[in-house]
Amino acid sequence: MFPKKILLCIDSVEHFDQCKTEAGWIARHLDADLVLYHAAPERWLDAGPSLDDTQVDEEWLSALVDDPALVNLEVEARSTADFSNLIDSIHHATQETGSDMVLIPTHARSGLDHLMFGSVAERVLRSCKFPVMTLDLNKIPTKKSEVPFDRIISPVDFSDASKNALKRAGALAKKLSLGVTLVHAIDDYFAAAYPIDGIPSLDVYLPSLIDDVSAKVKTMATTLKNECGIETDSTTEVGSFVSCINGSLEPFKNPLIVMATSGRDSLGDHILGSRTERVVRSAHVPVLALPARSKA
Repeated sequence: MFPKKILLCIDSVEHFDQCKTEAGWIARHLDADLVLYHAAPERWLDAGPSLDDTQVDEEWLSALVDDPALVNLEVEARSTADFSNLIDSIHHATQETGSDMVLIPTHARSGLDHLMFGSVAERVLRSCKFPVMTLDLNKIPTKKSEVPFDRIISPVDFSDASKNALKRAGALAKKLSLGVTLVHAIDDYFAAAYPIDGIPSLDVYLPSLIDDVSAKVKTMATTLKNECGIETDSTTEVGSFVSCINGSLEPFKNPLIVMATSGRDSLGDHILGSRTERVVRSAHVPVLALPARSKA
């Protein structure tokens, strides 16, 4: 249910310093070991290695193992300099180290910068075979008194993958002593696809749809509350999936989104990115993506 070993992807000491406190908190509270992983710089994938950069310097990586932020944790360091595809390198390192979750800090690129360079986190999510948690480096709590998470947000759509992710969210919330907010988005563009008989008009249909779906989501929240012994609530909104998720974050300071992902599965996803990728790009909060095909 919970990871035993977490692979933390870092690309510099500064990068590590930005996320080490939160990464240490996560590993410590999940009773997991930590692997500090550094792969060949992404720029090498396009330009090729320079004559002076034929090997990754492992000294600075090994020195990070004893950082005070990682006290009382089992920590190891790994690096690769084989100049293979970066995403494949992360997958390989995960398998080689026996890690069962990947922690990826992200700079949440957008606009032209995102179009030109993309995001390592999003590309890992695209081929996700294991749980992946992203951390937005621009929003990580800086005060020691602030805990990384104060609420779990769980998007639900009644699919089996979504229900399994909700169970994981409930178990995680219980372990971390958090509450869970269930969120369901009724896309207004596709509202007519919901199966309710005898619809005279959308004006009459939509309120009935909202009441019906909202009742189902509330039932799921009550069931989760009874099963896990945690505080839960729910919200059902009409609008795009991403905007509804972002709206549910507003009452909380440091929420964690836990959601299922199946990678890219349509032409629209190839152009715009999957729903999970779009949430990571716009929400600016930690996201734990659970692959639908994973039993982890």
